[in-house]
Amino acid sequence: MNSSFSSFIILLIPLLLITNVVVVADSAPCMQSCGTINNISFPFSVNNSLSGVDPSCPSSYMDNPYLQLFCNETEGKLYINRDSDFLSTLEVISIANDSLIARKLGARMGRAEMNPAPDELTCSVSKRKVLLLPPVGIGPYVISDENKFGSFGCTLGSLAMSDSIDYNVSDKFSNYYDHVVVGGCAVLLPENQNNTDCGNHTCCVATLPPVSDLHLRYAAYYASYSDYGTNTKTPECVCSNNYATLFHPEYTDFDNRLFRIKITWALPVILNDTTSDPTSLERETELNDAIMESPDYACTRDQRSEFVAVPEVQGYRCKCKDGFAGDGYANGTGCISKKQH
Repeated sequence: MNSSFSSFIILLIPLLLITNVVVVADSAPCMQSCGTINNISFPFSVNNSLSGVDPSCPSSYMDNPYLQLFCNETEGKLYINRDSDFLSTLEVISIANDSLIARKLGARMGRAEMNPAPDELTCSVSKRKVLLLPPVGIGPYVISDENKFGSFGCTLGSLAMSDSIDYNVSDKFSNYYDHVVVGGCAVLLPENQNNTDCGNHTCCVATLPPVSDLHLRYAAYYASYSDYGTNTKTPECVCSNNYATLFHPEYTDFDNRLFRIKITWALPVILNDTTSDPTSLERETELNDAIMESPDYACTRDQRSEFVAVPEVQGYRCKCKDGFAGDGYANGTGCISKKQH
C-alpha cells in the first residue's frame, strides 16, 4: 500500500465517523414534555395550551386526533380528549410503550360517591359515573382488563361495560350495542374489612372481563347502600366513605383516594368487513400483509423492527427485534444494534 493511499484512508475514517454521527442525530426523535412527563414521542403528538403544536415534531400517526395529547402548560398536566364534548377527559400520569396510566377528571376524580338522603338517616344512591373512550376503528384506546372495579365502605357497586355505544342518540350514554357485560360486588362487614386488594381498606373487588372478549371502551357504574351483614354504626358506613370506582392496583393511592387506571393503546386499523372471516388465520395474515404494505405503515422498513397485532384495539404497535434497541417507529427512535447502543 502506497503512502498516498494510506493517507487517504486515514483522512476518510474521521469523515465516515462524522457522517455516521450526523445520520444518528438526524434520526433522533422529537421528544416532548409536559410537566413531569418528558418521554412524549411518536406516535403521539402534543398540542400545548400556550404554544400550540410544535411544527418541528412529527405529527401523530395518520394525524389521528385521538393520538394528539393536550398539555396545559400552566398546570403542567397532560390530557386525553381534553376538549371533547362527551368523551371522557383523562389526565395522563405516565406513558409506556403499550399503555397510558391516567385518572378520570371531574367531580371526585371518577368516584361514584353516595350522599346522605334528605332524611339524613340513610345514604342515597350515587350519581352514575361514565368512562367513555373513542369508538373502534378510529380510537386507539381500550380500558385494560388489568384494572379492577371496587366498592368501598359498605356499598353495593354496580358496573356495566361495553365495546361501544350509540353515538347518534340524544342521551349518548343510554343505548348500548350488543356486547354488554354487567357486574359488580357488595361489601360485607366484617368479611371485607382490611382487604389487601385495596390497600387494607374496607372494600370488595371485581375483575373486568378480558379485553380479548370485549373491546372495553365504555364503563358506567354507581354505588348504592348495601345492607348485607352490615353494622350501620361502623365508621365504614358513613355516606362519604361509600363509593365505587375503577382502579389499577399498582398505580392507585388508596389512602388518599387517588384512583388511577391503565389505558391500553395501539395504532388503529379500520377493518374491511367485506373480506373473509376476521377471526380466521387467513384473514389475520391478509390483514398483517396489508398493514405492512400500506404507505402509512409506521414501523421501520429496515428489517430491524416488527409490528405486534393488538386485537382488542383492532390495531398494532411497533417494536425492535431481538438484538436491537429503540421503539421501532420510523418517525421515532427506530432501531439500532445494541452493540452500538
